[in-house]
Amino acid sequence: LGAYAASRCDVAVLVGKRQAPPLKEGLLSQGFDETRLYVAEDLQDALRYVSGIAAPRIVLLENDLPDNY
Repeated sequence: LGAYAASRCDVAVLVGKRQAPPLKEGLLSQGFDETRLYVAEDLQDALRYVSGIAAPRIVLLENDLPDNY
């Protein structure tokens, strides 16, 4: 998913430090600019970060696992 997103996203916001590494690896493997990648602690952190971005075209806000799995 990260590799696919790399060519389609302006900014990637990955939610959850335990869930993020595979997506981050996929993004970076395709040359995604690490300065446009943010790994948020939780959903609230991700939303705060996204609200501070000036007019992004595409943002990947990814959280596919619950925090208490």
